[in-house]
Amino acid sequence: MIVGARWMLVARYGSDLPFHDQWYAEAGDVLRPHWSGGSVWPGLWRANNEHRTVWTRLLALGLADLDGQWNARTQMMVNAGLAALAALAVPALFWRSLPRWGLALVLVVATTGAALPLAWEAALWGFLSQFQLLVLFGLAHLALTWATGHCGWRWWLGALAGVAVLGTMASGFASALACVALAGWRLLRERTADAPTRRFLLATLGVNLALALAGFALVAPAPHHAAMRAHSLFTFLRGALRVFAWPETSPVFGVALVLPFVTIVTAGLLRRRLERPDVLLGAVLAWFGAQAVALALARGGEPWPFPPRYHDLLALGLVLGLVCLLRLQVVLPGPRAKFAGGVVLTGWLLVVGHGWAGRYEEIRVNRLLEQRAALQATQADAVRAYLSSGNRATLVDEPATRFLHQDANQLAELLGNAGLRAHLPPAVRLPLRFEPAATGGRHFEAFLPPPEAEQIYRAAAWRLTPTATESARFASEPLPATALPLLRLRLRGEVRPGAASLLAVDENGTAHAPLERAVVSPGRWKTVTLPHGAGPTRIVIEVPAGAAPLEVTTPCDMGRLTWLTEKALRLGRSLVLAGAILLGGTLLAFAGPHRAATGPES
Repeated sequence: MIVGARWMLVARYGSDLPFHDQWYAEAGDVLRPHWSGGSVWPGLWRANNEHRTVWTRLLALGLADLDGQWNARTQMMVNAGLAALAALAVPALFWRSLPRWGLALVLVVATTGAALPLAWEAALWGFLSQFQLLVLFGLAHLALTWATGHCGWRWWLGALAGVAVLGTMASGFASALACVALAGWRLLRERTADAPTRRFLLATLGVNLALALAGFALVAPAPHHAAMRAHSLFTFLRGALRVFAWPETSPVFGVALVLPFVTIVTAGLLRRRLERPDVLLGAVLAWFGAQAVALALARGGEPWPFPPRYHDLLALGLVLGLVCLLRLQVVLPGPRAKFAGGVVLTGWLLVVGHGWAGRYEEIRVNRLLEQRAALQATQADAVRAYLSSGNRATLVDEPATRFLHQDANQLAELLGNAGLRAHLPPAVRLPLRFEPAATGGRHFEAFLPPPEAEQIYRAAAWRLTPTATESARFASEPLPATALPLLRLRLRGEVRPGAASLLAVDENGTAHAPLERAVVSPGRWKTVTLPHGAGPTRIVIEVPAGAAPLEVTTPCDMGRLTWLTEKALRLGRSLVLAGAILLGGTLLAFAGPHRAATGPES
């Protein structure tokens, strides 16, 4: 359901042209040196603002190499899967320690919060996988470290996850800080613990202290963000309360919504010994608290609420708050206390629903999604104009390109790099040279396609018009062997058995038919995709005598992953429907007697 909702968002409002930080953090730091024969290692660890976005850069590099195109929509498609995993991570960690009805409620809140377009910026910006990876690596670090209570293989995997999370964002070391705090507190409280337990706690303390120090050392200075930081206790507290108040924007709500966290933490501190589910919950709460502190310090100086790119992380805190409320509801003694707890839980749900509605209304009224789509369309126009003319003024004079790269001249240098230009996405990709062979053709003519053909560059198209007694034939000059595996063109007419044929014939004489079984579109332009054969490949078109004319545009090459992305994004609505049915079935399966929290998790 989450994946489908985000794919629908990307299909309607997303652009395959990379945006903003991607041009210097991905293209400048990693992709250009990689495709120019250099080393990517220095660029992987180069600071991007305060962060070291190692895994985000590696993901961009891997997808671009796998596909042959640097396609932001492919990144968004993958990020939707990461967002679903991150949103369901908290329910997965605590499902055994919640009553059945409570787990169902947590699933509904986690799924709804991630499926709504509140975090639209994270969904429509391929670079922001770092937020999802921060959650996934951080929670894996905590869950594996505290899974068994001894330094076995899971503990070592947890330590590796702790190393990995340092390459996501500046606050990646928050999970190590949480482990240090919890291990230190347990060493002080459990002084009579047996020797293996103390060795485990000391090892956890030492390793994670080293990770926390390394993570803190990796945080890069970002002087241009100084105005965003909290410069007083008031701005810090305001920022921290806004973290806990989300989806409401007023810090006043944060005072109320932070109480479940405070209550659970206080109860844990007063206990002499914690069960394993309590240990894990304490670690996760400490981690989120550290994230809240980092966010309040780094962005608390801004007078407005946090931008939508942070909303996935804030939604995680919302789900944690619900887990705390449910844990309290389970242990409340007596019917009156449970009734009061139910009233509080109902009020919490009403506040959350009101906040969701308010944030959605802001997006709708201010047309934020439409504005983003229009901005990226303008950027694509400017980039295409530069690629066509080589005139840098088309980039410098267009204000929208500053959201691609702050320096239009550096953007032009990146676009001039041969390796990067060969991997540009469909929105700005130059068409292939599509000229008729010297012999073997008849009854065709060149023309400029009309706007409805949706050609991003004004390249010539070809019209084949057979006579009543003679067929029309067009055979192109060989397209380069270095072209990507698929050829995409537009046509108007009929391509099917008994009508026109359209084939890609490679150097071995093997003919490749379109991936679409048949195209019958005499009045409208349709997209057709042909496999590129081995080596130089010709496009051969034949229209039988007496048939209607056929018009075809100049083809562009594309990667298989780009083609798969286009197909997958069309399934968004179906995935939402299937997810809703699956969620409804899960709720019905959980319907039944309440059960209390079970014993320790393994």
